[in-house]
Amino acid sequence: FEVGKCPQVRSDIRNHGQPPAFDVGHIFEVAVFLITPGQPPVLPVPTRVIDTSTTLFPGDMWTWFTGANPLTQGDIDAMRRGEACLYLWGDTSYRDAFQRKRSTHFCVYVTGEHFVQQMERHTLGLPSADFNWSYGPNHGQAT
Repeated sequence: FEVGKCPQVRSDIRNHGQPPAFDVGHIFEVAVFLITPGQPPVLPVPTRVIDTSTTLFPGDMWTWFTGANPLTQGDIDAMRRGEACLYLWGDTSYRDAFQRKRSTHFCVYVTGEHFVQQMERHTLGLPSADFNWSYGPNHGQAT
């Protein structure tokens, strides 16, 4: 979480069922958007791909989602003031035990002074506290 570096989000991917999920992959984006009060940003169709083609057994694993555009000082300052949010959105796809293709949409965002302070502390190798993500449009929709 530094000026000139692309933002990275570590996410836990969880299989809530009993059978494994096969050929797990993700299409996603990570980006900063300015906040317009009362109007969520229009999120473009995600294009970044993580094709792990792994099997996810019941439980969870984690993955890193990395944005395409480096953070600017303006991005960080706007998030600190609550005028911009860091968004992670996309779809996770897999094949179920019956070989049917499935997908789950995700959309989360975070902003504010506390978030920025914790990320700065983490970047410096200092202990940091948790912060909460908010759920965006269509989060958790599954097919």
